[in-house]
Amino acid sequence: MCVTTFACFYVSSLLFVFPLRCQGPPASSPCPRPSAPFLAGILVTAMIGLTGMQIFLDSMNQLTDTVESDAIPGIRRVAASVEGVRDTSDVRARRMGPQLLVDLRILVDSQISASAAQQVADQVRWRVRRDFPNVSEVLVHTVTEPLPCPLAMELRQPTDIEADVRAALGPDWAQQEPLVLAVRKVMVHYVSMAPTVDVLLQIDPDLSVREAGEVARRVQKLLEGIKDVTKAEVHLDLTSTGSPATAVLHSPSPTGG
Repeated sequence: MCVTTFACFYVSSLLFVFPLRCQGPPASSPCPRPSAPFLAGILVTAMIGLTGMQIFLDSMNQLTDTVESDAIPGIRRVAASVEGVRDTSDVRARRMGPQLLVDLRILVDSQISASAAQQVADQVRWRVRRDFPNVSEVLVHTVTEPLPCPLAMELRQPTDIEADVRAALGPDWAQQEPLVLAVRKVMVHYVSMAPTVDVLLQIDPDLSVREAGEVARRVQKLLEGIKDVTKAEVHLDLTSTGSPATAVLHSPSPTGG
């Protein structure tokens, strides 16, 4: 409105200083040139229209999702600097009023837990907000595969695979493996869309390393025979109480001798 008011004042001043007069024909004849109020009205109307259009466009940019492409390279750089982020993609920044809304996708290691992936996403979120004060919200999607594949919907659910693992290590199997005291944990991972399994078994702490290794190899062979399981890793807890300070062994692969 300030611009419009100034424009009206400026045009009115010019009209008073340089009045338009009819030249040529006598005063009794109609003047062929437009009158001063008519020209002033056209000028003021044009200025008001241009100013209104500028205000309208600025308001629309602030009230709607306007892409802010200038901020994307910096946001991508900050996200890639976080430890645990292997790659970034689909970085978008939209303006909502004076603030920016950011969403991006980060690639993390497929072997880390869901809580670890969430921790990486939280670090990305807060670092972007720290380095870009005008960012009010950051939505981070974590993925373990570079590109989405429609065949992923054909894979078995992790809960189904975990149920098969626990069934294979059930009471019938426990009778054949009395040295295994408990199944402490079962985790299912997907590496290049291939399901893998990690299990933590509590075994008799009096076993030797050779005996523990033989138990791990037998369990590994059993688990890799389950449908869709491409690899199994067996971790052994040698403590008698199952405390957090556990001694963990990785079983060698069957081809390792």
